[in-house]
Amino acid sequence: MKVDVDKEPEPEMRTCDGETCPLNLMPEGTSDDKTTNGGMDDVISLGVSRDDIVIILSGLYGILLVVIGLVLPIAETFVRTDSRQNYMFEFFYIYVYTAGLAFLLFIYVFLLRTEPLPTPNWLCSVYVWLRSRISGAKPETEEVIAKKPKQKISYNGALHETGSSFLRLGAVGFGIGGMVLDVLYFGQYFEFEDNHRFCLDATQILKPIIKFCFSFSQLFFVFRNSKVSILQHSSVARFGFMHMSAANVCVWFRVIVVETLHSIHSYQKSHHYALLNSTKTVKVNETEMSYFPALPELSCQWSNLIGKVLRSASPYLYPFTIEYSVICAGIFFVLWQNVGTKAKRTTTNGDVTHNHWISVDCGSSSRGLFLGILTFIASLISMILFSVVVNTDDDSHVIVLVVYLCEIVTYAFMIVATIFAVWRMRHLQFSRHLTEELETILAWLSFSGLFMFSVFSIFAAVYFIDTLEGALTIVTNCFAMIQATLQTMLLIMGMGMSAGNQTNATKKEGREFITFLLLCNITMWGNTTFQIKDAAHNPVQLQFYGPEAWGIFTHVSVPLSIFFRFHSTVCLSHIWKHAWKIKRL
Repeated sequence: MKVDVDKEPEPEMRTCDGETCPLNLMPEGTSDDKTTNGGMDDVISLGVSRDDIVIILSGLYGILLVVIGLVLPIAETFVRTDSRQNYMFEFFYIYVYTAGLAFLLFIYVFLLRTEPLPTPNWLCSVYVWLRSRISGAKPETEEVIAKKPKQKISYNGALHETGSSFLRLGAVGFGIGGMVLDVLYFGQYFEFEDNHRFCLDATQILKPIIKFCFSFSQLFFVFRNSKVSILQHSSVARFGFMHMSAANVCVWFRVIVVETLHSIHSYQKSHHYALLNSTKTVKVNETEMSYFPALPELSCQWSNLIGKVLRSASPYLYPFTIEYSVICAGIFFVLWQNVGTKAKRTTTNGDVTHNHWISVDCGSSSRGLFLGILTFIASLISMILFSVVVNTDDDSHVIVLVVYLCEIVTYAFMIVATIFAVWRMRHLQFSRHLTEELETILAWLSFSGLFMFSVFSIFAAVYFIDTLEGALTIVTNCFAMIQATLQTMLLIMGMGMSAGNQTNATKKEGREFITFLLLCNITMWGNTTFQIKDAAHNPVQLQFYGPEAWGIFTHVSVPLSIFFRFHSTVCLSHIWKHAWKIKRL
C-alpha cells in the first residue's frame, strides 16, 4: 500500500444541509468567523435554531391564550354587573379580535400582495445598515437586494393538508350563521333598558362590530388561502397563526358558557313564573331573580323586537359559531405547522392561481340516493310532528316514543350500510399518504362529543330501565355509539383509499352505500339540531340530572355531535368523489 506522508489526512466528512462539513470539532481556544458570528450562530451550532425557539414560544403563547380564554368566562360569572372588573374581561376579547385582524391585514399587505409596497430610499438604506450590523456580514447594496428573487408564499405541496373543499364550504355556512348571531347582538344594544351603566358602555357596541369583522376576514382568508405556506416573516406568521387558532378556541368556550347560563336562567325564570301562576301564595325572590352574572349577554336585559328574535334564534345559531370556530382553529393550527415548508412545485408571489373546476361522476349511486331520500322524508315527518305536538300537552309522550323508534330504525340501517360499505370496498388500495391529518383530528374530536352525550344518556336511563322511555333511551344511544364508531373507522380508512386499477374504477363497488350514508348523516344532522338538544326529547336525562347539570352537558356535547354529522358528510363526499379514482401513490 502506498502512503503519501507529505499530505495530511483529511478529516472525516459528513453532509450538513446539502453541503459537506468536517465531522471533528475545532480545538478549544480556536474560532471561525463563519461559525461564531453575532451570537445567533452559536445557538445554531448547539442544534437549536431561531425557528425552533419561535415554535416553542408561539406554542406557549397559544397555550397561555387558551387558558385565559377558558378561565375568564367562568370567572366572569362570579362578578357583579356593576363591578369595575367587567372591563378587564371585555378588553381581553377586544384584544383577541383586534390582534387577529391586524395579523390578517399584515398577511394581505406584506405577503399576499402582488405588487411590492412603495418604500422610501432612506428606509431601505437604514434597513440594509441595520441588517449588516446585526448579522456582521458585508453590507449589500440596494441593487443586489432588488435582484434577489424572494419567494414569500407557496400554495402547492405543503407538509400538512388543511382539509378538503367541502370542509371550507361548511366553514362558509357556519360562518354565516355565526355572523348573523353577531349582528343580532349588535342590534340589541339599541334596545337595552337603562338598568346598568355597563350595558350602555361603548365596549358593548364595539365588541360585536370587531367580532363580526374578525369572523368575516377570517372566513375570507380560510376560503381563499387555506393551503398557503408562509416562507418569509416566519416568526410573525407562527405567532399570528397560533393566535388565530387560540382565538377560535376562546370563542368556542365563551359561547358554550354563555348559552349554558342562558338556558339555566331561562328555565329558572319560567319555573318561578309557573309557581307564581299555580299558587298565589308563592312569592318569587326578587333578589335571586334580579341577580345576573357579569356576562353582558345575560346581565343586559332587553324586551323589544331584536331581543325576542335573539332569544328565539340563539339556540339554533350558537352551534354554528361553535362549529365554525372548531374548523377555523384546526385550519390555522395546520397553517402554523406549514410555516416555512417549501413545496416541490412552488408558486412565486404574483403567480397565484385558484382553480375551481369540479367534475362529478354519479355512476353507481342511484339506489343509495333514493333510499337515502326515503329516510330523509321519514325523519322530516317525525321532526315536524315533534316540533308541533311537543309544545302541547296532548299526545306529546307518544310523539317522543315515535321519534325514538324512528332514530333506532335509522341507526340500524346505517350500521348495516356501513358494514356492507367496508366489505364492498375491501378491494380498493389504501395509502396513508392520501389521508389528511386535519380531517382525522376533527373526526375524533367530534366523535368524542357524540360519545359523551350517549354515555350521559345511558347512565341516566339505567335508573329508569323499567319504563319504556328508559329502555328506548338506552337502545337509541347504544345504536348511536355503535354506528358512530363503525362510521369513524370507515371515514379514516376511506379518506386514504383509491381504485388502484381500472376494474375497481369501473365497477365502483360500495359507492351506493356511501351515497346512502351521506344522505343519512344529513338527516341525522338536522335531527340533532332540531330535536336532540330539546329538553322534551330527553325527559329521562332531565329528570335524572336536573336542568342545570343537563344544560351544561348538552351545551358541551351537542354542538360536537352536530359537527360530527356535518363532518361525516364532508368526509363521505370526499370518499364518494375520490375513492374510485386511479391515483399515483
